[in-house]
Amino acid sequence: MKKFFALLIAFFTSIFSFLSKPSQNSKPPAATTTTAVVTTTTTTQTQLPAALWTVTVKIDGVEKAFTDLDASKLTAYTLNMRPVNSVGTQKNYTFTGVRLKDVLAYCGKSEDQIGENAELIIQTKDNYATEPYPRDLIVADDTLLAWKEVDHKDTGDEEPNPPTTPRLCPGSEPTNSRYISLVNYIELKG
Repeated sequence: MKKFFALLIAFFTSIFSFLSKPSQNSKPPAATTTTAVVTTTTTTQTQLPAALWTVTVKIDGVEKAFTDLDASKLTAYTLNMRPVNSVGTQKNYTFTGVRLKDVLAYCGKSEDQIGENAELIIQTKDNYATEPYPRDLIVADDTLLAWKEVDHKDTGDEEPNPPTTPRLCPGSEPTNSRYISLVNYIELKG
């Protein structure tokens, strides 16, 4: 029996040996190239840009900082306005900014949540407090919190006049007494 197994092992070994030899007509196997892909991940801390301006918005007793970075998330509008100044001269301005009602919604108070007797208290960097805006100005489509102003001179030239802080510009107001520069605080009451 031992001889049988020895013969059987020898037989299979010779067959495997024969099969593993390349035939004379066969081509050698093509060389394969393996490219290793090495991926490295570098984690860097990205520093967010600093805000250029901030307006404190107070709604229902809660204050929130609204910055130019927040404004960039809202739809910007450019409006031409022609208010009359204190000496009776009408000037042509172009303001770019976001609608006041969109700012309030962003800060937590949508237009339909603003009461009929609502008022907007406005304060400026130089501590100037104005007459409050009534609801019709608060929710008007043409009341902007604007950060860019172009003053159109009589010659037709445009002089860019970007404020360091935004201004409130109620386009439906015929006089510029409601155009408030250097705005840094607004409070919605009602």
